[in-house]
Amino acid sequence: MKRNLKQKYSAYKDLFKIVKHYFPDFIDMLFSISDPRHPSYIAYSQVELLKSIKKLQIK
Repeated sequence: MKRNLKQKYSAYKDLFKIVKHYFPDFIDMLFSISDPRHPSYIAYSQVELLKSIKKLQIK
């Protein structure tokens, strides 16, 4: 079970490395997109979601 989780996490890390290499401003560009969701259905703001993604990126 842990091995599968580590492999999945490694795949995400690899994906973030590729995105950061080829599209260095991609995450920052996502911050500039307006949120089309209806406010009553939002549990997490768009900024919170993107910040959680940004934390996972490899520097």
